[in-house]
Amino acid sequence: GTISCMKRAKKTTTRRLALIFSLSAGILLSAFLVARSASLSPGSLIKASENAVYFFAENGKRYVFPTEKIFYSWYYNFSEVKTISDAELASIPLGGNATYRPGVRLVKVTTDPRVYAVEGKTLRWIMSEAVAETLFGTTWKEQVDDLPDTLFADYALGEYIDHLNDYSPAFARNSYVSVQTTITPPVPAENPVPDSEIPFIP
Repeated sequence: GTISCMKRAKKTTTRRLALIFSLSAGILLSAFLVARSASLSPGSLIKASENAVYFFAENGKRYVFPTEKIFYSWYYNFSEVKTISDAELASIPLGGNATYRPGVRLVKVTTDPRVYAVEGKTLRWIMSEAVAETLFGTTWKEQVDDLPDTLFADYALGEYIDHLNDYSPAFARNSYVSVQTTITPPVPAENPVPDSEIPFIP
């Protein structure tokens, strides 16, 4: 009886030690991942084993580039992207989608013929081809990217553009020099574009 009790006690102690070790290892791993995440500099481009690339923001969250065209509106290539572990990436909260850099490309929704200029996280409808050509040149149609309907919610509708003084691509680019400058909730315009108004722009 005494030997049996001693064996049971030994097994119980072993299980407890294993549990404590497992919990400690988990805590240490979590602390390590948090420390590694904290060591990333805001503004870093990161990825793990998958192809998705993220912008690491000042709020400690990661923002995914949902399309290559959105990525290339900010960067020329992927040379600055840092590869981290899947576990480390998972320890960084997901903040949402990165959006187009203002003043670089024009966008249109696949189910809507209107063409928009980007300003912050706001889409501003360009009301005529003449204005589009004046602002973006004779090749403006080649600068239009289709924005998937699923990404339309990342933006708010702003004031429309019907005069060349209403918008400056150069000013927009210089005002938003980093993805960080666009990480704010979109603010709807006081007078958004009526859905019933369809522009001439194809």
